[in-house]
Amino acid sequence: MKYFIVAGDFSGQSKGKELMKAIQIEDTNAKFFVFGSSEMIIANASLLFDFKALKIMGFWDVLKNIFAFSRLLKYCKNSILLIKPDVVILIDYAGFNLKIARFSNENSFKTIHFIPPKVWAWNESRLEKLNKYIDEIIVIFKFEFDYFKSKSLKTSYFGNPDVENLIKFTQPKERIKKQILLMPGSRQHEINAALPIFEKIIDQRKDLNFKIAGIENLQYTLSKKYNNSEIIYNQNQQLILDSEFGFVVSGTANFEASILGLPHVVCYKTNTFNYVIAKLLVKVKYIALSNLILDKKVVPELIQNEFNLQNCIHYLNQFYDSTNFRINQIKDFESIKELEIGTVVFKKIAKRVVLMAKKA
Repeated sequence: MKYFIVAGDFSGQSKGKELMKAIQIEDTNAKFFVFGSSEMIIANASLLFDFKALKIMGFWDVLKNIFAFSRLLKYCKNSILLIKPDVVILIDYAGFNLKIARFSNENSFKTIHFIPPKVWAWNESRLEKLNKYIDEIIVIFKFEFDYFKSKSLKTSYFGNPDVENLIKFTQPKERIKKQILLMPGSRQHEINAALPIFEKIIDQRKDLNFKIAGIENLQYTLSKKYNNSEIIYNQNQQLILDSEFGFVVSGTANFEASILGLPHVVCYKTNTFNYVIAKLLVKVKYIALSNLILDKKVVPELIQNEFNLQNCIHYLNQFYDSTNFRINQIKDFESIKELEIGTVVFKKIAKRVVLMAKKA
C-alpha cells in the first residue's frame, strides 16, 4: 500500500522515520512518499520535498515566505492527487498540515494526524477542522488524549515512544562532575537566539565544562573559542546522561532531559513580533512539556527577556547550592516517566495506520 507522509520539522521527521520502519514490518509491500527530510529515507521511500529548503518558524517567517509556502502547498496537493495514497499521515507541523488535511478529506483520502496541533495551548478553533478533516488523531501524551477525548474527537494513545526508547539507555553510575549541557534547540532561529546568552554563561563560569548539543546541517557561531566548551553533534541522549545540569530550549529536548533524569532549566527566546502574537494567543500556564504533563512547575522557565545571564547564573548556583532543587526535579521526572511509558508504541501505531490504509 501507499503512504503519503508530511513532517515539517526535525522532531516530527525523526518520529516519522521510526513509524515508517514499523509500518514496513506490518506491510512488507509498503511504499512511502515523503515531504520531510533526507534523514527519513528508508527502503521503498521517495523524498518528494526536503523541508530544510524552507526555513519557516513562527508568524513572521510565514509572512516573509508566504509565496514559497503557497507553492509548496500546491506541489504537495498535486503530489497527493498523482500518487493516490491509501492513507495520508500528517505529523505535527500544524499550519501546513491542516491545509493538507482539508484537501485530503475533500478528495476522499483517509487521513491520520500523528502529533496533532496543540489546540489545548492556543487556537482552539482548529478543533472544528480536526473533527471535520481528520479520520483519526494519534497523540503521544496522556494529557492530550484526555483533552481530545473530552472534545469528542476520535483519538488514540499508545504511550510515548520517546519514553520507551529513552529508558533503554543505560544510566551512568555517576554523571561527569562540573559538566553542564547547553541545548539551544533544533531550529536555526532558536539557536541564533540562545547561543549569545549561552556564550555569556560559558565566559563567566570558566570553572565549569560546557557541552553544546548540536545538530548537523545547522550553524553554531560563537564569537571566539573557549577552552571550557565544545560543540558535540547528534549525541543528545548521551550528553543528557553524562551531564550534571542543563539549560534546554523548550521542546522535545525538555522531555528527553526529564525522562533521562537531568536537572535543568527550560529557556526560550524569539523575535519580538512572534512573542507578542504568542502572548495574545497562547492560553497555557507553561511552555515546558514536563510542566504541562504534571500541571505544575517541575522545571523553571526562562522566557524571552527572563532568559538572560543573571537568571541563568542564579539557577546554576541554585543547582550546586540546593539539594532540594535537584531532588525535587528528579522525583517529578520519575512521575512523568510512569505516566507516559508504553510498550512497542510504534508497532501499535503502525498497526492502526495499516488497518486504516486497508479500509481505504
